[in-house]
Amino acid sequence: MNLVANIKRLCKQSGTTISKLEKSLGFGRGSIYVWDKSHPSISKVMAVADFFDVPIQQLLGRDVPVKAEKSKEETAKPLTMTTTDLIEALRADIASDLKAQILAELEPEIKRRLYSNIFDIKEAALYLKLSESTLRRMVRDGEVPYFKQRGNIYFRQIDLDKHIENRIIRKDDRQ
Repeated sequence: MNLVANIKRLCKQSGTTISKLEKSLGFGRGSIYVWDKSHPSISKVMAVADFFDVPIQQLLGRDVPVKAEKSKEETAKPLTMTTTDLIEALRADIASDLKAQILAELEPEIKRRLYSNIFDIKEAALYLKLSESTLRRMVRDGEVPYFKQRGNIYFRQIDLDKHIENRIIRKDDRQ
């Protein structure tokens, strides 16, 4: 038996369904069924084990005898999950947590870099070492990239840098 089969059996024994289990644990609809083909995070497996109040080893089928509904001829057999599957589940959980942690740490810096380099007309004129009137003329003539927001003119530093790069006169260009 595999993990999903063990969960189905536990649901049946407790008088619930997998759909109700997913809803009560806050899992996505149908997410447990895909565990046959993918490796669930260890935190989700632990949540299911806690829900049924069984050891995680039993849920995973790790050499722990499992109480099963027995017919007169059947006896309970220990269920097994390979060590490789367990390691992959742990690895996926760690990778997911690590990605979330890295993104959480980088998000403020990303936002700062994305939004801190937008200039109004005065700041752009200072950055380009031009007068405001010259910069306004350049905007009017379409010489410099800009955008308008609620009637105000703004410039992205990256666009201004590209504009400057295009205007650089190199030795080869003078001939």
